[in-house]
Amino acid sequence: MFPTPPRPVSVHGDDGLGDVGVLESSRKEHAQHAVDFIVETVLRHPGEVTLCAIGPLTNVALALVKEPTIAAKFKQIVFMGGAAFCPGNTTPAAEFNIWFDPHAGQIVLNSGAPLVMFGLDVTNKVIVTSDRVAVLQNGGSAIARQAASMMVNYGGKDPALHDPCVTAFLLDPSIFDGVRAKVDIDCVSPLNRGRTVAAVSERHRENAPANCLVVTGADDVKLFNLLNQRLLSL
Repeated sequence: MFPTPPRPVSVHGDDGLGDVGVLESSRKEHAQHAVDFIVETVLRHPGEVTLCAIGPLTNVALALVKEPTIAAKFKQIVFMGGAAFCPGNTTPAAEFNIWFDPHAGQIVLNSGAPLVMFGLDVTNKVIVTSDRVAVLQNGGSAIARQAASMMVNYGGKDPALHDPCVTAFLLDPSIFDGVRAKVDIDCVSPLNRGRTVAAVSERHRENAPANCLVVTGADDVKLFNLLNQRLLSL
């Protein structure tokens, strides 16, 4: 049994969005399970689906286990998780999304699907500052001001802009750069549970092919310009 590190109230707030008062959605829970939705969607649109995973990879892994053929039918899976070349944020070894379900992460990494990993190596370089928040607060758009409030309430505890990096990559991949690596996850050691180990050199990969693009760098100025452009236009 792995020990569970003590966790305070979620950094996302009670509502998951920094407690900024976002109205409850009128949409109802979908009757179809997420795993079945993933499988059916990818089978219906082979080569067209990019899946953006910004939480633990449980449902993605279950979809791949239920229907392994979808791995080759994804356009790509872009996931926020891991810490290849830096410390974790839940334990010294592990980032939260991977730590929460390391076995799911390992299934995804071994699936053969085209993978892009946005771990703490890059997201910790995209920092919310008071000047960047001010651009949205003073931009005149209600949505932009609400986004600014979310950044302040959430960013006060963690100023890195993690999850939006995944979407920004789809809009403009030139913002980011990284390395191809063979990534594996420690699912055994209590000390290193959820650690993402990225082997870059052929010697470290032991001639095994790379299975993932590990994103390590970001042009944060360009990213925030893109973010501001999109939010202020709404």
